[in-house]
Amino acid sequence: FYEWYSISEDAEQVYAPGEVIETEKLSDNLSLSARWKLCPVEISEAKVNENASITLTWTSNDMATGYNVYQKKGSNGQYVLVSQSAETTYTTEAMSDVASTYFYYVVPYVETTVTSGKLQTEGIISEEISIIPDPEQAIAGKVDGVSAVIEQSDVVLTWDTVENISG
Repeated sequence: FYEWYSISEDAEQVYAPGEVIETEKLSDNLSLSARWKLCPVEISEAKVNENASITLTWTSNDMATGYNVYQKKGSNGQYVLVSQSAETTYTTEAMSDVASTYFYYVVPYVETTVTSGKLQTEGIISEEISIIPDPEQAIAGKVDGVSAVIEQSDVVLTWDTVENISG
């Protein structure tokens, strides 16, 4: 909950992103409004299934209409909306790159009907979680035998060949 405030009929209302507004008309020219953001949910479980899919489960928010799930691949990736649902669980398809790290967060939202259609207002995002579908494969690609030798004004790096890795 943010604050209570009153507005007159001729005042302009400004809505910040992610705010939910409720207004009660007190008289012909005065309304009392409350604004708030939905509290974040907590991701309570993130697990890898036998088929290399990932299942997330999170706590519910009683005021939310639904939840948006965002995912990115790797720490430098861009977050993408991958699910929009009223459920408190999400399961991916089988991940093709099982050695990569995937990051997720969940955002509760409220959906309101307005004259132009539906308006979705997101709340506060959850903590970010990360998961690797097959950590053994991620570790299997590590480099061994790294050495650094100074030759005149250069540093020469060498390492053992890694199987099934190119580039």
